[in-house]
Amino acid sequence: MKRILYTIGLLILTGLLYSQEGFYNVPYGIRNEFLAGVDSQLIQTEGILFQQSDKAYKQMQTLLPLLHQNGASREEGFAHFFSALTFMTKGMWREAEADFFKSIGAFRLAGDSLGVALACDKIGYSFREQGRMDQSLKYHLKGLQLRKDHQSPPIKLAYSNASVGGVYFVLKDYDKALQYFDKAFAIRQAEGDTLGIGLSLKGIGRLHRLQKRYDEGLDCLLKALGIFQRVQGMSHIIDTYEELGYLYHSIALPDQAKNSFLKGLEVGKQVRSIGKMARLHLELGLLYKEENQVELATENIRASLENSLKSQSLANIMRAYEELSILAEESEDYEQAHQLYKAYTEAKDSLYSQDYNQQLAQIKTEYETEQKEQEIESLKQETAWRLRERRVFIAGVIILLLLTLALIGAFRQRNLAYGRTLAEQEKTQSLLQEKEQLLQDLKSAQGHLVQSEKMASLGQLTAGIAHEINNPINFMASNVHALKLDFDDLKKLLAKVKTLSKHTPNAEVLNEIVRLNNQLDINYLEEEISQLIDGIERGASRTQNIVIGLRTFSRRSGEEFVPSDLHRGLDATLTILNNKISPNAKIINNYGNIPLVACQFDRINQVFMNILNNAIDAIGKTGTIEIETWNNSQSVFVTIQDNGPGMNKETIERIFEPFFTTKEVGKGTGLGLSISYGIIQQHGGVITAESEPGKGSKFTIQIPVEQLTSEEGVSE
Repeated sequence: MKRILYTIGLLILTGLLYSQEGFYNVPYGIRNEFLAGVDSQLIQTEGILFQQSDKAYKQMQTLLPLLHQNGASREEGFAHFFSALTFMTKGMWREAEADFFKSIGAFRLAGDSLGVALACDKIGYSFREQGRMDQSLKYHLKGLQLRKDHQSPPIKLAYSNASVGGVYFVLKDYDKALQYFDKAFAIRQAEGDTLGIGLSLKGIGRLHRLQKRYDEGLDCLLKALGIFQRVQGMSHIIDTYEELGYLYHSIALPDQAKNSFLKGLEVGKQVRSIGKMARLHLELGLLYKEENQVELATENIRASLENSLKSQSLANIMRAYEELSILAEESEDYEQAHQLYKAYTEAKDSLYSQDYNQQLAQIKTEYETEQKEQEIESLKQETAWRLRERRVFIAGVIILLLLTLALIGAFRQRNLAYGRTLAEQEKTQSLLQEKEQLLQDLKSAQGHLVQSEKMASLGQLTAGIAHEINNPINFMASNVHALKLDFDDLKKLLAKVKTLSKHTPNAEVLNEIVRLNNQLDINYLEEEISQLIDGIERGASRTQNIVIGLRTFSRRSGEEFVPSDLHRGLDATLTILNNKISPNAKIINNYGNIPLVACQFDRINQVFMNILNNAIDAIGKTGTIEIETWNNSQSVFVTIQDNGPGMNKETIERIFEPFFTTKEVGKGTGLGLSISYGIIQQHGGVITAESEPGKGSKFTIQIPVEQLTSEEGVSE
């Protein structure tokens, strides 16, 4: 009776630990006295793993020989697993790795696939800390697959997804990292896993930092820190302070960065995590080095080296030796610098040598384990065949009864299903009709948007032309008025001259003519009339040029691709936009000797209008626009470059999106460049934009000289 109560008590304690995502759980069924005692000791050890790691390690080393002697493979796997975790808390990754491999072998002998998955997940973390990312990814993915295959609890799947995401994060494949982090975060939120939510927030915050979204990263990391402090997750608190230090350093807040690293060190000292302390001392040393505080830098990097040697983290040892060598060289202590650099190269050689030996040992262990696994699998198959023979008859009877019931149920459900099918068909038909109507509405809306942009361009065109024509007409009107006044003066003189042809000249008439000639200053009047006539002629010529430019710009080519002179289109567009160009602005035309281009001329002119109009807006009153054309054997190129304020990378990426505009509300529809992009694509060409803030913008248009046929061009 006491034994039964004891076993029930263990099961209750295990359930509590399992609900809190503990590692060890007591198997179902009656346990003998030895295994019941082992269960108790493993559960008690798990409770002190991270607070009293030395004590936990000693307990497992005492227990392991007894487990091996009694053939308790599953429990032996957990004993090795807990021993490895004690090494991990101290940053002793090599020792942890060896125990994890022993744990995997024991779990495989016991046929515990979820135990293998657990050990694979943790050894993957150990490989990651050593910088062996290929092995880390291999074991994390293996653990995740085992948990999926054997229906592991959702929380365990969340941890495996987060582990895989962590490896992709270190490999800088941020898209895949975020994909796995999001899966883990969704599971943890659904399961109410507080610690898991904190881990996901930490990983996502780190991603935001590396993608330079510092505000989002800081928010996630601070939330994660609060969660870890509430649940006393000391190891995760250290990691989060380390991440905060990196983030503050990235945004040029060195004091906050140092404060975060120091807080992480304080927690690391409490739990004696020498591996993490080594990293934090090194980062502090590098910060002090940037501030030219050589003594503090040397002190912290030496502390990092000391802890790295204890944890046998060769990657950290290499970095510490290298940085100390650089500091010694800068202090002109060349002998010390030489010794430190020599130690650095020895550590590097040792790392590669140990990696090679470790891989050989790992391959040997995996081979031996697989052989034992095959033997166990053969025994299991024999036992399964014997059990199957005895169960066949019972299973056959049960299946026959179930099939009879299923047929009766299927007959009853058929009529119901038929009715539901009819209803679903009617619903589907209705949805299809709604879809067709929505597509028609969408096409109509798209047509209205394109027409709206065209009307906006037409309004701008009309206003500019009206102003341009008005100037020479006003000029001619003024000259005509002045010419009329001069002619009125001449009429007086001409009237006197006419009398000479009708009457005999007399002295009085001649004297009057001489007086009028002197009064009117005929030489000046003649010169003024010539100037007025020249002015009227220039105004008429200017008006004629504007009308010719307008005819060129607005010439409809329909859907046909007609050989056209792009220079004429550019000149016509500049003529139309002349009213918007400041007198102090410069337009530089570097036209090459390009051939005629088969195109829809009016649409290409619309592209020129949209780009040049944007360039004029960008340069303001004193800028420069340079237009250049050239060609190769197949295409003609047109570049329009301005020296305006330019655009950032985010704007360039969206510049051809419909409705995207950088202009003020009411000054742009956001459709001009989108329509231009579509027109150039329709012509089988390419339009690209290049820009940097403060360096202006450059648009390059490439159009094929020849189209295959007009119909093919239109269809494309």
